[in-house]
Amino acid sequence: MATNGLLPSYRSVRSCHVHHRSGMAWRLVATRSRYDITGPPMPARRKGEPDVSICPPGPADTIGAIQPHGCLIAIDTNWHSVRLASANLSHFFSLSPAEALGQPPERVLGSATVAALAKALTLGAPGVAIVSGRPDSAPSRLYATAHTTAQYVILEVEPLEGHFDDLPGLGAIWSARIAQANSEQAVLARLLRAFRVLTGFESVAMYGPGRDGRIERQTRDEAEDPIAPADGFPIDNTAAVPLLMIDSLAEPAGLIGTQGAAPDLSCCALRLAPLTIRAWLGQRQARTALALGLSEADRHWGVILCQDRRPRHLAPPLRHLLQQLAQTAAQRHALLHERREARHHRHFLGTGGVRDRRQWLRAAPGP
Repeated sequence: MATNGLLPSYRSVRSCHVHHRSGMAWRLVATRSRYDITGPPMPARRKGEPDVSICPPGPADTIGAIQPHGCLIAIDTNWHSVRLASANLSHFFSLSPAEALGQPPERVLGSATVAALAKALTLGAPGVAIVSGRPDSAPSRLYATAHTTAQYVILEVEPLEGHFDDLPGLGAIWSARIAQANSEQAVLARLLRAFRVLTGFESVAMYGPGRDGRIERQTRDEAEDPIAPADGFPIDNTAAVPLLMIDSLAEPAGLIGTQGAAPDLSCCALRLAPLTIRAWLGQRQARTALALGLSEADRHWGVILCQDRRPRHLAPPLRHLLQQLAQTAAQRHALLHERREARHHRHFLGTGGVRDRRQWLRAAPGP
């Protein structure tokens, strides 16, 4: 299933989800109906606590930026008030960033949305499908992803375009194909093919450490690749790219808040891509890219890079499926790697080790 819709004029959005579980990928894919959940309202403030809904926010400052294809809201860990919002908030909800700061999250998102997000966090779900807070807004359906940091509960919101009821079936098919691969090369080839089919991107390749330690292109999908070729990759560590959706030409959206410290956005898919990556994509005439790290336990195999010359957006449920397929591939790749190493070790002990011992005995001086 390819998602070929172009981004609206407000530019591209992306979201992040770092809550994933091990196991069969297709079982973890949630449909829109599963995420359409409700729950009890957030607990009322305790006695003696100030009513933050009437506390005026302090002076607003720009303390960071995100990619503009989605909006970001940071709430204090007690879910009492909005502490930070992206400058494009009014495109998705009815309040501007200045109006949202200091308000309870129910005032910005609606009580049903806040309850659903809190329940999703409790259950470890990637996120929830919600309805736009603006009836006249271009993206009427949205997807909100929530994750926590030491300072905030961070919400990433982006358009939810298309229908995803067939994702579980697609996940089952591609997971089985990857799990049945009998070589490390076959695992990567099937994973790259799955990424091309599911995303519809023009170029799909894997980058990883070469013999000299530098990141270079390891393999690519066999289909025609119209993107300008490049052997290197503009970062030194593929572990730094767990998930990143990049629009190389989009202007960043500033983060407006009342506190001086910028939030930790390392787990956010909306975080701003490094300038080196954006410039590298621009040189290759690639407008949009999806970068997804391939790792198992503490070992990082590389990064899958999908590129397209058009402005593109992949909805979060599809990105979650891609992450789960990558995890399945990494597990299969690690298993086959261990088997190959074990065969090599047994062969050495059974042949080379004996031969070396005989040579040593013949060369040893007599009594």
